[in-house]
Amino acid sequence: MDTALLFWNKIISSCGVPKNIISDRDLKFTSEFWTNLYDTLGTKLAFSTAHHPQTDGLAETMIWTMEDILRRFCANSMEYKDHEARDFHDMWKKACDTAFRCIAEAKEYNKQRWEKTHMEPDFQEGHQVLVSTLSFNSLKGPKKMRDSFVGLFTIIKLIGRNAVEVKLTE
Repeated sequence: MDTALLFWNKIISSCGVPKNIISDRDLKFTSEFWTNLYDTLGTKLAFSTAHHPQTDGLAETMIWTMEDILRRFCANSMEYKDHEARDFHDMWKKACDTAFRCIAEAKEYNKQRWEKTHMEPDFQEGHQVLVSTLSFNSLKGPKKMRDSFVGLFTIIKLIGRNAVEVKLTE
């Protein structure tokens, strides 16, 4: 319960519900309570294992970076000196500022590219469309020999922005 309370007070109350959480299979995160909480909140829990950073690499990359920073900071001297702490703080602040600036620039760049190239689908009843065969499990033959799309089918109803109902048979 301590972990759940800490998670609520420090993460959810200040940042909102995360989309992904990377965990190292700790029992605190694999219990039935946590599993149900993640399902209810719509959060994906990604488990990593030792020496296999295939989850998405974020946790391991952050750990390696922090280890490197701490190793460099501690290697200068075994004695604690205020000016070293101040230098470390200044270096850390500069690195964080640079990272935030780069992230903001990347977001703006990606937003501009999206707005330049993205076109909203203009589906209307009566239009003819191709239907993807990705979710058709009943098709026979080897996958690589199947058509990616079938059709043309007539749209009979708009369900959402990207979803339509089509007339499959005459």
